[in-house]
Amino acid sequence: MQLLIEAIGFGIASGAVIALGAVGFSVQFGMSNVLNITYGALMTLGAYVGLFLIDRGISAWVALAISGIVVGVVSVAFNRGLLAPLVKRGTRAFAIVIVGGSAGVVLQYVIVVFAGADAKSYGEQSGQTFHLLGMVLTASEVNIIVLAAVLMLGLHLLLTRTTLGRAMRATASNRILAQSCGIATDRISDIAWMLSGMLCGAAGVALAITTVSFDFSLGAVFLIPMIAAAVL
Repeated sequence: MQLLIEAIGFGIASGAVIALGAVGFSVQFGMSNVLNITYGALMTLGAYVGLFLIDRGISAWVALAISGIVVGVVSVAFNRGLLAPLVKRGTRAFAIVIVGGSAGVVLQYVIVVFAGADAKSYGEQSGQTFHLLGMVLTASEVNIIVLAAVLMLGLHLLLTRTTLGRAMRATASNRILAQSCGIATDRISDIAWMLSGMLCGAAGVALAITTVSFDFSLGAVFLIPMIAAAVL
């Protein structure tokens, strides 16, 4: 029974990481209706940016924030430079998925070129241990659970209580109608991809914190669970 309770605690911590990535994926998919397979590679990029910063003495949580911003910028550039032109030309959805998957593979091996293919680690980041209802959680796991909850609540409030959120939902629902209503849909799309990338980068660092070691396949391994969570 104790083993089951501990497994539940680990599942909650892992689920918080997947939820971060899934929410980010939902934002960009809802906006573009494009199955962005590159999302896993962007998550890996976030983990390696975090590693670069942590190796230089920066706190893991500051690294998480910076990695989110970096991946957010890369996400916007990726959409602007590759996916959006394909969508405007009327490229079929399957072809866009193939292009995105190929771009993800390229990004993975660019990471390998700069960081190597061997396993990496953030070192000891777990902190003190907490016992709650029989579950054993480290300080880092508790922080990630709280962070995921706060970010998801913040995104919910953004989408439902702000003018920007209403503009994002209008653009996702009917882009042409939104344009006719005076909404700058290209700018709204950029904001959505930025938010998606920031959550993706944060999820990459959070996942690297909770794992003993990781390599360039980190994001790809968790891509299917994230998509499944986003769909559900």
